[in-house]
Amino acid sequence: MKTFLCALAALTVSSVAYGETPDPWQRLAAKKFAECVAVETSRSTTTTPVAGEAMGECDTGGGGVKSCTLGVGATQPDYVLDTTINKTGPYYCQRLDGDNPCAFVQPGPIVFTSERSASRSFTTNSDRVALVQTIPQLKLQATFQDFPQPPRTLYTDAKFSVAIKKTMFSARLECTLQTGDQVIYPIDGNKDLSDKIKFVSENTDDPALNIFTYQVLH
Repeated sequence: MKTFLCALAALTVSSVAYGETPDPWQRLAAKKFAECVAVETSRSTTTTPVAGEAMGECDTGGGGVKSCTLGVGATQPDYVLDTTINKTGPYYCQRLDGDNPCAFVQPGPIVFTSERSASRSFTTNSDRVALVQTIPQLKLQATFQDFPQPPRTLYTDAKFSVAIKKTMFSARLECTLQTGDQVIYPIDGNKDLSDKIKFVSENTDDPALNIFTYQVLH
């Protein structure tokens, strides 16, 4: 019996050594692509008033019923317009022809097309005038905070999913590849993460999460 057990052990070792019964964990490890962490980023903003106002102007031209539309844009990249102002509030009118043409100007409301731009239209049936609109500005300050998810292992020829909160400003996948290289893949809707990580599907049915599925190519 002892001789039989020794022979069986030798046969088992020999089989593993020659790959006749490969360990499934070894096969999985051989397909390892990267160690990754999904990172969600939130964005919060604060605004503070600034001294300089944004301004736009237009000229009605002369003769008969006419109109003009002016545009107002924020003056700095980190400025926004104060959208809380009275949309039918004051404007400036300058006479260019005639006696009192400003008395005949009919202003429309201020229309905010974005937080950085607005427009306002005016009509008149009198002489030529120039119209000016000013809007207070606010300085926009943004604060970002990262929220890493638990680490995960990616394997070639396998799919994986990433769940991102809908309230997040952005998300990315930070990975250390098997080669030792460190890479960052921005998660951006239905786009591929790279030429090796292809987009498969997006599930937006969850009220709180967007779930993205990808596949790692061989």
